[in-house]
Amino acid sequence: MVVRYDYLWHREQEGGRVEASKSRPACIVLADEAGQVIYVAITHRPPAPDRAALELPADEKRRLGLDDQRSWVMLDEINIDQWAQGLEPVPGRPNEFAYGRISYPFLRRIIDGVDGHRTKLRRVRR
Repeated sequence: MVVRYDYLWHREQEGGRVEASKSRPACIVLADEAGQVIYVAITHRPPAPDRAALELPADEKRRLGLDDQRSWVMLDEINIDQWAQGLEPVPGRPNEFAYGRISYPFLRRIIDGVDGHRTKLRRVRR
């Protein structure tokens, strides 16, 4: 599922921030029975050469109702938070917090990508 979330970048946390500079689409890659959720950010900013990301395909963006600009799902950084903390309404849909669901094949690529970077994964606990 892709939700609107106040994703705190690792670099922001390292700089002393405790709140995100803005909310953004984020994909939930794991949720446990205790309500802990792992999010990965979706961003318009192309990844730096030393970062790991997957470009979000246009058909996935259309299905989610996202804009037509290129976007990337970051694979080498996660936020860990309690469910519903940091969720915000989707722009233009004041009673909805989710854009929708990513297809299972693409979600599997995201999960595998995050798992492949787990030894150097940047983790932000909220």
